[in-house]
This record gives sequence, C-alpha cells and structure tokens, in this order.
Amino acid sequence: MAASKTQNQGLPWLSLGLFCLAYGVFGWLVGSMVPTWESWILDHRAFFFWPINPAIASGMAWGLGGLAVLLLMLILVAPLHLMHLLFGSWLRSDANAFVSVLTWAFVAVLLISWLEEFIRFLFYCRRECFVTLIYNSGGQGFGKYL
Repeated sequence: MAASKTQNQGLPWLSLGLFCLAYGVFGWLVGSMVPTWESWILDHRAFFFWPINPAIASGMAWGLGGLAVLLLMLILVAPLHLMHLLFGSWLRSDANAFVSVLTWAFVAVLLISWLEEFIRFLFYCRRECFVTLIYNSGGQGFGKYL
C-alpha cells in the first residue's frame, strides 16, 4: 500500500505553526473582549430570567468567547455539501425567506455599526484561510499564496 503525501514529506511545521498562531491571536482577541461582555451582562441583568452575579456573568462571557472560537472553526472547516444540507431547504418557503432577509438586514446593521471590530474579525478569518491553504498544500509552494 502506498504511503500518503503527509507520511512521505512529514508534517508541515510552518503551516501548523501559522495555524496555531492564527487561533492564538484570535483567542487573545476574544479573551480581551471578555471583560466588556461581562460588564454588559452585569449591566443588563434584567434581560435574564435568573439572578446574575459576577461569577455567572464571567462564566457566560467566557462561554460566549469559546462559542465564538468554535463557531469560526466550524464555519471555516465545514464542507460545502454540509452547508447545502443545512441551509438548502431553509429558503424554500416564503416565511423562511422573509425571516432570513430580516436576519441578514439586522446583521448588516450590526456590521456597519461595529465596523472596526468587523474588519478585525475579517482579518483573522483571512489569516485562518491563508493558513489552511498552506496546511492543505503540505507546506509546498508557500510563496504562491503571498
């Protein structure tokens, strides 16, 4: 049985290092935003149906940060076929299409309102895609993606 390309060339350490660096920087960014989310949760305790103390707010903020990192990983790794299965049937009815249009309009308003954070998020997504391209090519042809 023939050995795979990864077994012949070894693990592309440069690509793996850039991949870990990209997630590390994104995690650092999310970690720096956690105190802001925690203070927002404490300021808006009336929105929740249970009493919120600082420990609960901290746990909720860190959970939101972890969810953001996992969501980014899933979005960038999920194959196109899986995305079609999840969202392909969603737009077949008029009610679902209407809800989708309203949701995307709300997202567009949020993106415009928080443009600086959105640009920073796009920068980290671009870096993640760049590292994934290099990792998938086995570290060969590093210069062609620059």
